[in-house]
Parts: sequence; C-alpha cells; structure tokens
Amino acid sequence: GFGVKLFLRADALLAALGSLYEVRSSLEAAVDLGYVDEGDVADAAHLAWRVGGMLYRLVYGGPSKP
Repeated sequence: GFGVKLFLRADALLAALGSLYEVRSSLEAAVDLGYVDEGDVADAAHLAWRVGGMLYRLVYGGPSKP
C-alpha cells in the first residue's frame, strides 16, 4: 500500500545519500593521494554538495546540513 511506497522511497533516498557521501569521499581521497588536482574535481565536488543538500532536505526535511 501507500505506507510501503513511502518506506521504499525513503529507503531509496537514504541509499542515494549514502552513495553521494561515497562519491564526495572518493573525490577528496583522489585529491589527497595526488591522483588529481583540486581544480580538476572542483565542479564535481560543487555539484556533489548541491545534490547532497537536496537529498538531505528530501530525507530529513528542513535546511540542508550534509
């Protein structure tokens, strides 16, 4: 029913948020390990923070605090 759909939606959003944290950590690690320059990942990192804010608001409501 409707409750199951809401649970599955919340579960999918939490999985997406977890994947986003993984992407952001991977970008930071790539810079820290010297594989890429910070400037090379700046656009991707910025977009990851924006998407993180949107996902956070969808999952938890209110202002973003990713």
